[in-house]
Amino acid sequence: MNPALDGDRELVERFCAGGDEAAFRSLHARHSPAVYALLRRLVGPDAEDILQETWMRAARRMPTFRGESAVRTWLFAIALNTAREIWRERVRSGELDTDRRQAGGLGSEDALDLQQAVAALPPGYRAVLLLHDSWGYTHAEIGAFLDVDEGTSKSQLTHARAAVRRRLAGRATARTGGAG
Repeated sequence: MNPALDGDRELVERFCAGGDEAAFRSLHARHSPAVYALLRRLVGPDAEDILQETWMRAARRMPTFRGESAVRTWLFAIALNTAREIWRERVRSGELDTDRRQAGGLGSEDALDLQQAVAALPPGYRAVLLLHDSWGYTHAEIGAFLDVDEGTSKSQLTHARAAVRRRLAGRATARTGGAG
């Protein structure tokens, strides 16, 4: 048994049993950096707002946490669903502005190109790519997070990688003036 997982479950139980604020703060401190890092890669500058909404939803839903997964996995799922809902609402309202996504201080031009290529992916592709390639989750885990079939996760990863390669190849061609 993983002691950290047991500690998380104990904190969840303490919060659910009596609203133990210290338990909630401990969970927040332990998991916010990882959830924020995921959101930052997925949604850029909106990560902080979505992180806050993720924790509000987690606090309301904590009594429904069954412990079938790690708390961090559960929080990732809430964060991804929150980001997806906000993105869908912005698309419907016409306020989605993908051009304002910022790459954020990367030194190399190639790294910046990669960051922008990933940011330009549709949210589902971006989520699968980051969860699989950056965080090391399996397609089964990603399917559970995103509520899609394992095969859908595999397909989206293939399409995401191809889109990133195409975009990077286009930038390289543009940089060299078509010479290659």
